[in-house]
Amino acid sequence: MKRTKLVLFIAVGMLFGCQTAVESPIITTISDISINQIACDSIPVLIENSSAEGFTYITNNELYFLDKYFCRNYKIDTTGCVLMSNMGQGRAPHEIPLKEIIGVSAEGENLFVLDATRMLYHYKSFDNHKMISTYNPSHTTPRYDNPNVYTLDYEELNIVSTPQAVYLNIYSEHPELNYIMHTSEYCKHANVIMRISLEDGNCIMGGRYPQSYVADKKKIIQNSSISYDIYDDVCWINYALDSLIHKCNSDDLVCFERFGIAGVGSNITYKQLKYIPETNRLFRIYEQSQNDAVCTRMQIYSDYTLIADVEVPNDFRIVGYIEPFYITQIYSDIDLSSLWMYRFTL
Repeated sequence: MKRTKLVLFIAVGMLFGCQTAVESPIITTISDISINQIACDSIPVLIENSSAEGFTYITNNELYFLDKYFCRNYKIDTTGCVLMSNMGQGRAPHEIPLKEIIGVSAEGENLFVLDATRMLYHYKSFDNHKMISTYNPSHTTPRYDNPNVYTLDYEELNIVSTPQAVYLNIYSEHPELNYIMHTSEYCKHANVIMRISLEDGNCIMGGRYPQSYVADKKKIIQNSSISYDIYDDVCWINYALDSLIHKCNSDDLVCFERFGIAGVGSNITYKQLKYIPETNRLFRIYEQSQNDAVCTRMQIYSDYTLIADVEVPNDFRIVGYIEPFYITQIYSDIDLSSLWMYRFTL
């Protein structure tokens, strides 16, 4: 099969680049705790000849682990056993031509693999990809509506894909547009998410920082990262040091309401949002730091009701749901000798 390559260069969505964020209404959130603890099963994952580093994802109700360096893609059941593997490093239509994978997202039959040059490789049914560039060399003007002034937030990188678009979290290191030297303007005008249309490559950006960052500019200096998730026409965004969850339209990334209850304790950093459509639950992972010790906790929301705020293992990250289990990412120990994941039920 001949590989087809189509490089889609971004057209800038100028409409969204010049807007100033307007605070959306806060929806009353009810605390009705019905879950006081969660029993997490630690499941060994039995993959041989792997680099022990990679990306865990669920698509079409199936669990996969894509090796970061060997580019081998493993299908795994909820007991940790490998059912099959495909892809791998190489230049055939079903292979990945990379030495290192930076990020992964999957939706339905679509798999997106990101490399260090900001190029997305789009596979359908693990075969025959096209390439989508997240950088357009024709745009050089230093403006907040120019995608080329942004870099991907590699430390907290989250790629989310839908049937219509791919989303990536971004920030700017540009000498004229960055949060260290131009903090006030950055808080007001910078974008945090890039949306790339799969139909025409058109790019819009959005997800402006909330007024809590504009009013207290030390927040963005301490932590400029976000967490977010997208399902259907809704995007949920949580800024690392803001206790509210911002609910946006997924097409224009404009916030229309906010909700949520602050986590337990002080020195809190919000790390992950994950919406599970199968059960209509929104999970929020956060870390509480005190005296060099870190405690990880997880909130669970049912619509606008908080039903749980429980302690979970450190670095806990949910990737999805395969009935009856919620599944986390796959972890490796410090010497890369073993792999495991957590699963739990509610």
